[in-house]
Amino acid sequence: MRTIRADGLQERIYSALRSDIVTGKLVPGARLRELDLAAQFGTSQTPVREALRRLAQDGLVMTYPRRGSYVTKLSVGEIEDTYSLRAELESWAVRRFVARAGASDIEQLRRYLDGMRQAAAANSPHAFVRSDIRFHHKICTGSGSELVTQLWSFLDGRVRGMMLVANALVEPGLSYVAELHEPLLRAIEMRDADGAVALVHDHMHRVWDQIKDRIEATTGNSLSA
Repeated sequence: MRTIRADGLQERIYSALRSDIVTGKLVPGARLRELDLAAQFGTSQTPVREALRRLAQDGLVMTYPRRGSYVTKLSVGEIEDTYSLRAELESWAVRRFVARAGASDIEQLRRYLDGMRQAAAANSPHAFVRSDIRFHHKICTGSGSELVTQLWSFLDGRVRGMMLVANALVEPGLSYVAELHEPLLRAIEMRDADGAVALVHDHMHRVWDQIKDRIEATTGNSLSA
């Protein structure tokens, strides 16, 4: 029998569980028992435990002492609230970023957008979220506000998991989400602060609208007030 390296086994478990969560096969609130998962993957509990730890860092799993691990419960309201909060936080940050950023800062945003496009082409949701997070985090840190950076860091774990779930719900796919960043980046390059602020709001609302439409189409229930 071919021996699988421990790190390769952990990666396989992590990828399989992540896929099951973002596609809804593992529903929010589902218990993730280490013994059961170890038996399912034919391994010891150690790589399962490490895979669950990584999923917790992504915000997809919540682990409680003496209670175990569960798929993070993510309500429609939480997704909407998070995107609305990000719109307000990042629109404030991008105005400051436009005034303060140097050419190298803007070029770094371009590299992160290129990373999103490459990840979309490779159909790699996790790599996509990594570049997406870096793009928006750069705007927040580049604002020069320690408070904004702290607020973003507080949201970081939740946002990572939410982006994986939310991007899976956007019907046009990852390429659509990536291209929403291009007009925003062009406004930043042109030092158009008002335009950049408007585009941050547009970006967040477009993604939320896609998520809402997908949920309504799937459940048959309207989410409108």
